[in-house]
Amino acid sequence: MIGGNAFDVYGDKFYFVTTIVDHDEIYVFDGQEVKPFFATDGIIKGFRLTGENEFFLEAAFANELLEFYLVKNGQVKKLSSYNNQALAGKYVAKVNEVEYESVEDGIQHGWVLLPKDYQAGKKYPAILDVHGGPRATYSKAFFHEMQVWAGSGYFVFFCNIHGSNGQGNQYGDLRGRYGTVDYEDLMKFTDAVSAAYPDIDQTRLGITGGSYGGFMTNWVIGHTDRFKAAASQRSISNWLSFEHMSDIAPEFCVDQVGASEDDNPEKVWLHSPLKYVKNVKTPTLFLNSDEDYRCPVEEGMQMFHALMSHGVESRMVVFHGENHELSRSGRPKNRLGRLNEIQKWFDGHLDE
Repeated sequence: MIGGNAFDVYGDKFYFVTTIVDHDEIYVFDGQEVKPFFATDGIIKGFRLTGENEFFLEAAFANELLEFYLVKNGQVKKLSSYNNQALAGKYVAKVNEVEYESVEDGIQHGWVLLPKDYQAGKKYPAILDVHGGPRATYSKAFFHEMQVWAGSGYFVFFCNIHGSNGQGNQYGDLRGRYGTVDYEDLMKFTDAVSAAYPDIDQTRLGITGGSYGGFMTNWVIGHTDRFKAAASQRSISNWLSFEHMSDIAPEFCVDQVGASEDDNPEKVWLHSPLKYVKNVKTPTLFLNSDEDYRCPVEEGMQMFHALMSHGVESRMVVFHGENHELSRSGRPKNRLGRLNEIQKWFDGHLDE
């Protein structure tokens, strides 16, 4: 079995998976030097060496789902088609790269998925999807929820803003800076996508994300009204409460925010989206799970109640018996329910 195996030892060499900017590679360490061994343009789920230059690989290449491969002397042979076979006859949007200039990190890039049956000159709504982590990484591989939206007639765009993995610790370090350089990069990327694809209707932009992506969704709607609808999933809204409620607190909060309620509550509150709720005009859907101990349901509830108290349209959906992994390993009916709730919210607010 190789599923989830991110390292292996063969002979006297150590092999491991690492993320390089936006894709996974296998590197090898011989005791003295680390060298590249094998690269994909997507993600690697696991691998197992069977020879010096031969290994089995579970990977998802660009625009594809996970499959099983044999790699021998650099040649890749697909051994399975059980996942991608399910896509036969269905619309699969291909990734289109868009560059933008980061406020601190030079030229970066993200991607755009075109809507099904796209016609140049016709206006379409669009959804910005923000990944979790924050030290996660989007790639070119098939991503189900984005494909659902593209197949429903939306442009979908996504990137790896400052705070993401794959470009070293300095790029991935957001400690004490949540809502600053990451927010600015996200807006610069949105500007670049809007310029590259004038068929995106700027009056019909949506934003969504989960975990850190939920935090960023909450943050964005408190700092701009350019998005006409939002779906905030398993989010952080208030670091002051999160510090005492999350299963990774208080160490995570002190490390990431750079302060605690005891020594500098003003800074903790400064980085909390709830502080800026009076600025929110965006109708927002909140999705949470009642057994999520990483980003507890109370975080979404605070934003939901605050928006209602300020007269902003909002809706909250709680999935019972689910946890932080709802979108990935939740019960099938709840995973479908989540997608349907997001789809209905955006359809209801971004239609012409």
